[in-house]
Amino acid sequence: MTTMRARVAAFVVCALLALSGVARASLITQHLFNEASSGTTPTTVHDTASGTAFNLTAALASGAMWSTTTGGDAINFAGSNTDVATNSSVAGTKIQTALAGANTATFELVVDTASTTDDTIMFLADTVSGGSIFFFALNTTGTMVYVFAGDGAYNCAFTSSRHVWTAVYQSGASAGSRILLYKDGSAVTCSVVVEVTSNVGIDTAVTWANVRYDVGGAFTTDAVNGKVAYEAIYSGILSTISSNATALLANNDADPNTPVTPTLGGWAPWDWGVM
Repeated sequence: MTTMRARVAAFVVCALLALSGVARASLITQHLFNEASSGTTPTTVHDTASGTAFNLTAALASGAMWSTTTGGDAINFAGSNTDVATNSSVAGTKIQTALAGANTATFELVVDTASTTDDTIMFLADTVSGGSIFFFALNTTGTMVYVFAGDGAYNCAFTSSRHVWTAVYQSGASAGSRILLYKDGSAVTCSVVVEVTSNVGIDTAVTWANVRYDVGGAFTTDAVNGKVAYEAIYSGILSTISSNATALLANNDADPNTPVTPTLGGWAPWDWGVM
């Protein structure tokens, strides 16, 4: 009886952990921006996702510096074209492997904007053709964000200060909803500028050899005048947008996808002899 109970418990635990790990299984890159707090100057932002690390180089110039937000560490960009955490060698990395021809993807950011200016927050784009895999930038009044992905462009309502922004690309969805944006886990209003072509890969507008990845970096406009505290890219559609947002608002220095060990009717797994 004890052995059977342990086997049942083990099965349930594995099932719960699998469900809680859905988001983690599709994680491509993740940068926690927790390498330092105010007053220090490390220049590497480490990728904490599995696979070969896709680290970023932080150019701490023109006032850019490590800083803090309500939920942890961040880089405070000063709005200069030189202020950027970047990696120009995207071709052949796990990002290309995961997103080449992909019809779905999710991008997750914690941003604390300091002003209402025309700022680039993050992009994964072709610096020769200007085509985007993902491009996220504020308008001149700070009330709208431009979201470009695949061959589409959408304008979405934006609110300054510290928020978790989650963008979903789903080219197989109905017209008008192929790019969705969420603020702190709740959907925001977007309008279609250029509709994403049905079932087109997110990389349709780029040549991978020319793709660069920037957080807080300049493309055709200035870098964001504010703080970037977290970034993650997922293949597929993230199933835990709301719970991830809650976790990141509380602590943007930790992985929001880390599952919590479940208990079974008041018993922890180790009480059943399965862990």
